[in-house]
Amino acid sequence: MPIRLNLLAEQQAAEEARRRDPVKRALWGGGFAVALVLLWGGSVQLKLSRVKAELVGHEAHWKKVEPAFLQVSNDFRESGLIRRKLDALQRYSTNRFFWAHTLNALQHVGDDKVRVVNLTGNIGFAEHKQVLVSTSMFINLPPKSWWKWSSEPLKTNVLEAARAMLGAITNRPDMARYQPELISTLIVTTNPIQIVAKVEVVKPETITERATLTMRARDYSTPPDKRMDGFNSAITNASYFKQFLGKTNSTVQPELLKSRDDATDMVKPGDLFIPFTVEFFFPDKIRSND
Repeated sequence: MPIRLNLLAEQQAAEEARRRDPVKRALWGGGFAVALVLLWGGSVQLKLSRVKAELVGHEAHWKKVEPAFLQVSNDFRESGLIRRKLDALQRYSTNRFFWAHTLNALQHVGDDKVRVVNLTGNIGFAEHKQVLVSTSMFINLPPKSWWKWSSEPLKTNVLEAARAMLGAITNRPDMARYQPELISTLIVTTNPIQIVAKVEVVKPETITERATLTMRARDYSTPPDKRMDGFNSAITNASYFKQFLGKTNSTVQPELLKSRDDATDMVKPGDLFIPFTVEFFFPDKIRSND
């Protein structure tokens, strides 16, 4: 049987070992991975370039339409302001103070010993600018316990605390009288370490309407000044004035301490009287554009 000798066996074994070298395989794998990353980076760059081109196009389009948008927004805001003012004027025209009701009520109140010589009605307006009150409350969250059987810490009722803070603002003396007009906003946000409650209260621009009625009269009673307080009480106890005035919104002030006569008086030229003034203050009416 012939014996075959492979004189290249050692070289072939060395070549096979070289082909199976892990370092070489790692280099090939790394090169392939780098090629994939480069391809992915190239595709991302292409997408980024395309997105940038779209962004430039959108920005150019926005610059074209921005003036029209600003004009429309301004017109919409102005039209809304006009509508609110028209609504406010409509409300004022239907709810304004009418002197006719007051004069009609006065003609049903009289005293034989008191004569009214002058009646003056005045309506004044006081403007109040918009006021913004803003405050924030920060509540730190307790850290999470690593012990699963540990008791949970007491939780703070954020909404109740924020409502209490809101009430403290709206009940302030400078805000309490404008309760119906106040605009309140409560925003609660959280993050991993704390809760933030932001409270804003806006008192819109308002107009306060104040109506006063001044009456100059003469008390012809005997003894003098006997009927001026009764005359004032008769007016304030009338149903109309009782509804709108209350008991503390009128004052009586005698102009003289001694009685006198008035020679120029065509009605009672020789009768003695004490002149006095009665003022009635109607409750303020607060009006706003909203």
